[in-house]
Amino acid sequence: MWRLLLLSPHFHRAAGVGLTVIGLFVAATAFAATLGRASPGYTYFHRAGADLAAHNVAVDACVHAAALMRPPYVMPAPGLVGALANQAQQGPQDRAQFSANLEHCMVAKGWEVIRLPDDQGKALADLPQSQQAAALAGWVGAEHPPGEVERRYQPIYALYGGGDFHETSPPLSLSVTAGVHDLSRLNRVLAAWPPQWRPIQNEPAAATVPEGATVIVVRMKTTAPAQASLTFVRIDDRPTTSVVMADPATWPGLDYFIVASPTKLFWRPGSVLVKTFVIAVPPGRWRLQGGGAIDFCLGSPSFDVAPGAAVFAGTFDAAHDVFTPDVTLAPVQADLTDPRLASRITPAKWRNGEPFDCAAYPGNYVYRLDLPVASPTRSDADESGR
Repeated sequence: MWRLLLLSPHFHRAAGVGLTVIGLFVAATAFAATLGRASPGYTYFHRAGADLAAHNVAVDACVHAAALMRPPYVMPAPGLVGALANQAQQGPQDRAQFSANLEHCMVAKGWEVIRLPDDQGKALADLPQSQQAAALAGWVGAEHPPGEVERRYQPIYALYGGGDFHETSPPLSLSVTAGVHDLSRLNRVLAAWPPQWRPIQNEPAAATVPEGATVIVVRMKTTAPAQASLTFVRIDDRPTTSVVMADPATWPGLDYFIVASPTKLFWRPGSVLVKTFVIAVPPGRWRLQGGGAIDFCLGSPSFDVAPGAAVFAGTFDAAHDVFTPDVTLAPVQADLTDPRLASRITPAKWRNGEPFDCAAYPGNYVYRLDLPVASPTRSDADESGR
């Protein structure tokens, strides 16, 4: 099962850089959850009123979403000895990341993590799968489940800070070991990696935009030494019915661009820098896919761009709530040297609740982003597996 989580080292090296700017998850309990670590001890997932069937559907969807994330920090070593060493090192890393992403996915879907006392948890983990399932059947939706609440969903703004990555993981969630989750169908997904990605070049604010061009403008701000990068995606309109696209032949194409906060050689702490990007794009629905190591495939905010429109996605401040856009037009209009573009630009109408297939453009860690400035609508697709 764990071998299915291995991906190209090219992605791993790139992913490791972004992890340092991603948040520290602090749950409203004794455990400080992080992107790179699942809750300690023997745990299972709970949501009041749910039954075991709903629990298993949600867990299965999150198992597949977690399995498609690429592991960070993998540096390949040469030769047979190096390959064996890589495998020995990578196994624990894969398990740690898989368990963390499984948990991120479940809490993002409204489930909470319950931790059993170690002796009770170990005794249950040692039982056959059918007996584990029988025990969990009465717990996963109980009003007063056995154990203590270890973690619940919190918006990323309440959790943001400095992240870390753990190479070891606690025991696999009892919610997984009590079920039957077949990952064999992921073989062909990973073998065909990646789907059709179409990168889009961004231009500085001084760029002259052709009359009638469809444009997104993004303004990135930072106070030294904070840094961040954001990825925006537009996915071809091809309906899918599951969290993971099982057949690569059905994968839609994807347009994307990446913007990063500005840097300066020998800048002093506290220095403020701003850079505005002008991006000519295909019209359609654009999503904030993620930033650094986070993939918001479980629920990403989005906005629509009509043909010939010029839309300001917002000012994103790497030092203060980097994922919250400020769509005030005056600062960006002052940055733009093309008067025609400055006169026709309009603020993005962000809305929440746009999940997409986690295989489309994966990061290291899955989560959900709810913008406080966006409308709270949520699509039906986000309810699948809940």
